[in-house]
Amino acid sequence: PLAVRTGLAWLDAQGTPDGTPQSPAWQKAAACYEGGASQFSVAEVAGSAYLARAYPSFSALWAEGAFAQWVGLLLAPLDEAVQRMGKVAA
Repeated sequence: PLAVRTGLAWLDAQGTPDGTPQSPAWQKAAACYEGGASQFSVAEVAGSAYLARAYPSFSALWAEGAFAQWVGLLLAPLDEAVQRMGKVAA
């Protein structure tokens, strides 16, 4: 279970694998995945028939922590590399 925009929102909010629905990272990721209160917030799930069918909610995407594990394995190294590149270029 991986949604890239939602995963990056999770990392941005410093989410951890033991996140809970009350944590700020969970709230930010859920808003990214399902759409936030803003009328300009586009839900990531709305743009993908696969995600909508397989994971209709952020709770379903979470899959007992599998989402956070995949984000840590696949997106965290990429995010860190991009952050380092930005620091070098600046």
